[in-house]
Amino acid sequence: MKNTELLQAIGAVDDRWLLDLDRAMARKVKPRRKLGKTLLLTAAIMALLGATAYAAGFLGLDALRRPEAEAYKFVKTEEGKVEAVENPDGAVLSLSQPQSVPEDMDAATREKLENNQKAWAEWKAWKAEHPFEMPAVFDPPENTSFNTEDENEDGSVTLRFYNIPEDVDAETGWAAAEKGDYSLFTLLETRTASKEEVEQFHQWVDVMSRDFEGYDYNYGIHTQEQANALEQIAGNYGLNLRRSQTVSYGGGKEYIAVYGVPEYMSEEDFLKSGGDRTKSTADQLQKLSDSTAHGAIFRQNPDYIDHLYYFNENSFGLYGAFKLNERPVEIYLYDSQYATLSSGMEISETVEDVASYEARTHTAPDGTEVTILQSDGANLWGRPASAYLYVYLPDSFLVMSMSSMTDAPLTDAEIDQMADSIAYTEIH
Repeated sequence: MKNTELLQAIGAVDDRWLLDLDRAMARKVKPRRKLGKTLLLTAAIMALLGATAYAAGFLGLDALRRPEAEAYKFVKTEEGKVEAVENPDGAVLSLSQPQSVPEDMDAATREKLENNQKAWAEWKAWKAEHPFEMPAVFDPPENTSFNTEDENEDGSVTLRFYNIPEDVDAETGWAAAEKGDYSLFTLLETRTASKEEVEQFHQWVDVMSRDFEGYDYNYGIHTQEQANALEQIAGNYGLNLRRSQTVSYGGGKEYIAVYGVPEYMSEEDFLKSGGDRTKSTADQLQKLSDSTAHGAIFRQNPDYIDHLYYFNENSFGLYGAFKLNERPVEIYLYDSQYATLSSGMEISETVEDVASYEARTHTAPDGTEVTILQSDGANLWGRPASAYLYVYLPDSFLVMSMSSMTDAPLTDAEIDQMADSIAYTEIH
């Protein structure tokens, strides 16, 4: 084990978080009108319209806003570096669990959501009391850029933690490191891990790098003890668990129809590079409908679905795009069951200026009233900030983010068109 990098963090990160880096960095914009209360439809009118969802426009952004999460924004320093700083004007939004509920929510549904919060808090507390951690000797000190390890004759390992100075050219530094010369880097600390600690570390890596019994990775289950505890907590509150995730990827031809051929390769090479990305949008949505006991999810399908995933208990998510007015508009749709234990952190996005968001309601063709959140802000790359749609359905909470991939902001008509594409009454 000569001069190999140690595994510093093991876990799963939803690719949505990576894809949305630019959307999370919106610049400050002037406030629009404050979020106001909207009138709720009475039960009688809702019945006449055939809408079974809760009209919740009065909650505005608070329906998605995670109160415990600190928002950050990215700024450039005088030296030209990009740093993340706390942003009191921003908010972290959950796209996978409601953070507040309408006043007229029925008691049974409200109880499920409250039980969800209680159960998750209990699960967090249990994990804190029963930590499963790597040996402390492997925990890198602050400002560590990379680590090396050298195996000793007695089975112990010498660990060296380095920082890469800002004035060191990366290509030059790594070329020297490949020859065993680390003189261009700053040595922060040298430690010795005993043979027993090395064995414990490898056991920790082995356990942390695999799923356990098909549980959704967001639960952080890696041992039987953890699985037993989670099952008991969920059972105590009458909640289901997400298991048996199925993932499906979209094909290259539909990508080209929306985005065009990437500049860096030919159409033929691009299609060959797709690997298992062969499923059409229609095929993926049909599989979703057949496997989760939903009806058709869309009245009008997106033009491209990059991927979708769904679980045994009917929660699902998908990432795709519509082509509107000759430009791509990307969407992320997530539907979470009230009766399923969820952290609300599975899918998150950050908005920089809460005051820039305006709430309105919109009634879809099937009579379902949804809440739409819009901003006249822009992200760091100059594109318009994302818009959001959410609705409290009878058994689940559905959220969709909508993002223009050009400088042209989304119009009300375009947002309404995407809102009307969803078959809300077919979603359980």
